[in-house]
Amino acid sequence: MSNNNLQIVLMIGLTKESSHWDPDFVNNIKKAFGTHDLLLLDLPGSGSRLNEKSPLTIKEIVESTREHYQEQLNNDKEKILISISMGGMVGSKWCHLFPNDFSYFVIMNSSFKNLSPVHKRVQLGAMKEFLKIFTTKDHEKREEKIIKLCSNNESKHAQTLETWVKLAQEKAMSQENMLRQTIAAARFSMDFKLKNKVLIIVALHDKLAHFTCSQKIRDFWQADYQEIDSPDVGHAIHIDASSQAPEIIHKWYLKQSV
Repeated sequence: MSNNNLQIVLMIGLTKESSHWDPDFVNNIKKAFGTHDLLLLDLPGSGSRLNEKSPLTIKEIVESTREHYQEQLNNDKEKILISISMGGMVGSKWCHLFPNDFSYFVIMNSSFKNLSPVHKRVQLGAMKEFLKIFTTKDHEKREEKIIKLCSNNESKHAQTLETWVKLAQEKAMSQENMLRQTIAAARFSMDFKLKNKVLIIVALHDKLAHFTCSQKIRDFWQADYQEIDSPDVGHAIHIDASSQAPEIIHKWYLKQSV
C-alpha cells in the first residue's frame, strides 16, 4: 500500500554522511511504508556539505541542518525522522526546538551525557578502537576498523567496506570536523521532554554504546521501546538489521497512526 502523505527523513551518526546509510535498509523502509519520499540529510562538514565547518554544539548543528534543508522538508506531509547514534542527539534537539517539524521520531543506539556515564556512552573497548581509528591514515584500514566496531553482521562487511572506502577516498570528512562533531556529541545533555511520538530501538549487543544508554532515554521520556537481542546486530542497526528494523518502525508507526 502506498502512502503519498508521508515523508521519511533519515539522519546518520558521528562522522558519517547520507551515503553511509545501508542501501538495503533504505529500500526496506521504502517498501514498508510504500513511499519514495525519503530525504537523507548531511550534517555540516559531511557529504554534500563537506566544505562547511561543523558547529561545536548540537543546537547549532540542528539550526544549520534545518536551514539547509528547509525547502526540501515537505510541510504538506506528515513526517517521520529516523536517526541513529549522534543523529539521535541532533534529532532529539531538533524535535525539542521545532516540535511541529516531525510527528514521529525514531532514535536508534544513542546516548546523552546527563543520563549515562562516559564509559557507557563509549565502552572501554570502543574507546581504545577509536584511538586507533583516529590515528590510522590508510583509508581501507581505518574504514575496516570502523565497520568491525560498529557492525556485528560479518556477512555485510565486505560490501559495506567497499562502499565506505570509496566514500573516504572521494569525500572524507576532515579530521578537524571529526573532532568538532565528537566534541558536540560528547558535550550534549538532554533535559527536556518531547511532544512527538517517540520510538527507541536498541541493540543489546552494541559494542560501542552500552544498551543501558537507550534504556535511560526510555525511562526519562517514557517512550516506546524495542530491543533487538541478536549477536549479529550491533551499533549500526541499519546495516545489521536492515530488514528487521524497518519492520519494527513500520509496525510501531501503524499503531501510532490508528
